[in-house]
Amino acid sequence: MELSIRKKGLGKMVTGFLALIGASYFVFWLQTKGYSPNSFAMIGLGAPAAIGLVGLLEVLMNRPFSEMEQWWNGLRGWQRGLLGMLVVILAIALLFGGIAVAGILGII
Repeated sequence: MELSIRKKGLGKMVTGFLALIGASYFVFWLQTKGYSPNSFAMIGLGAPAAIGLVGLLEVLMNRPFSEMEQWWNGLRGWQRGLLGMLVVILAIALLFGGIAVAGILGII
């Protein structure tokens, strides 16, 4: 039986975010051992986060990630503008929230 798009997306989302938590814990563990990774070394945390975000998009939109470009191009200009601004605002909020949490935990 074929899994639905949302179930596959949920699997990707959970896998990506669990991998991100594991990688973050590994970086925290390295810091307790005296190694302080630089910004370039932290790029590796982006891959599990990207997988999780792809899964989140598939859950929210109920369509495979590979078909989202076609769907996006089918929107009217004002719809793309409005959704694009919403994505930017959410991304900035997540970025600032992540920086605040990292600061509270003493990671940065």
